[in-house]
Amino acid sequence: MQRLLDRVRRARRKLRGPPHDFRVTALISVRACEDYLDRCFAAIRAQNVDICVIDNDANAATRAIIDAWRGRGIVHVEHLPYPGYFDWTGILRCKERLAKTLDSDWFVLWDSDEIREPPNRFATLREGLKCADAEGCDAVNFSEFVFLPTDRAQDFAGKDYVAGLDRYYFLEAKPNHRLTAWKKTQRHLHLEDSGGHTVAYSPVRIFPEPFVLRHYLFLSWAHGVRKYMSRTYADAELAKGWSAERARTTEKTLRLPKTGETILYRDDSVWDRSAPRARHLCFDYGDDAG
Repeated sequence: MQRLLDRVRRARRKLRGPPHDFRVTALISVRACEDYLDRCFAAIRAQNVDICVIDNDANAATRAIIDAWRGRGIVHVEHLPYPGYFDWTGILRCKERLAKTLDSDWFVLWDSDEIREPPNRFATLREGLKCADAEGCDAVNFSEFVFLPTDRAQDFAGKDYVAGLDRYYFLEAKPNHRLTAWKKTQRHLHLEDSGGHTVAYSPVRIFPEPFVLRHYLFLSWAHGVRKYMSRTYADAELAKGWSAERARTTEKTLRLPKTGETILYRDDSVWDRSAPRARHLCFDYGDDAG
């Protein structure tokens, strides 16, 4: 009888597989992001991070990329119907819910136009978050470095834009501007309160060393026009100030930053945080300020 019980236990352990050591999951919503998604997924997996996709009625090209990555790091696909406008509130609420139910030690908010990396002393994002966890921290901030073309002749669509775009500016509207990685918690996540920029549960112990967020808003001036001029925004979100500058921007007012407004990227060990920008350089804010 004991031998039979032992065999049953061994069989159950085999079916479950070995217990995971430390799991990190990226929560990423997609709709029409075929210009980014394959490169983005590759970057997530290079960081030893799992992928949870929120399919916001993705177009055919985007869905084809999702299908190609099934079994290669995607652990869950959640369908979120598209209501006819960019529903950031609905997306954030979906991410909050998934962060409660998915089996993961840490979560990271991740957009398709982002590449996230740890400080240079860590080999992967997972390794860096494991260190933060071991030190008793439950949230990590990212320094946001925005890479954009500086000339209308530049076009990195269909190319390795991470290798090609080499000028950036440091965006930091306030301290801990991108507090978007956190340890799984049963406390309520107030992602909606900050428009998805910070995990607003309290108290929170932030890892003292910021990680790196490379943000590629658009890959050419024409790509920026296609990406932002085709979106419809919810009136309730615009009333909160969310995406107001994007909704206001037109083909005439979308601008590329000047070379002198940006910093030349050299390597991952040198990030210039000396002159933070309070807002993006490319959108129309309804005034003359840069």
